[in-house]
Amino acid sequence: MGTPAAIMDPEGFTEWSDAMQSVPAAVQAQFQVHGTSRIYGLLTRGIDSARAFHSGPPLGGVYGSDTTRHNNPFLILSQRGRSIPQDGARNIVLNGPAAALKVALQQQFPKVRFMTTQEAVDFMRSHSTIERVKRTWNRLWPKR
Repeated sequence: MGTPAAIMDPEGFTEWSDAMQSVPAAVQAQFQVHGTSRIYGLLTRGIDSARAFHSGPPLGGVYGSDTTRHNNPFLILSQRGRSIPQDGARNIVLNGPAAALKVALQQQFPKVRFMTTQEAVDFMRSHSTIERVKRTWNRLWPKR
């Protein structure tokens, strides 16, 4: 499962797209994603402002193409309402088998939040405006 061959197997990276089926479109719309198979350079040097950096909605499909490349081992997830080039690679989703690298990556890059796919779903839900409004509403006007 955690071997280099398993991590680079493109068929192993459907976990993200499967998980996004449970996240409302209104929540997804508040985030951007960029998938990559090479993360080390982004984490050590940052995003190269001289090159175009394409990100898109969590499930891609903008203009008929997968702009987010969400079938990669590493997905950069933006902060709510921000673009990835604005904030850099602060949140990294470890898609499918790449989750086996979480402890090692977190030790090497302590200022970056590494998340499994399920942790990313929870992050998006808890940080979305819609979920915050729901929590406030339920706190102020609880169901009886």
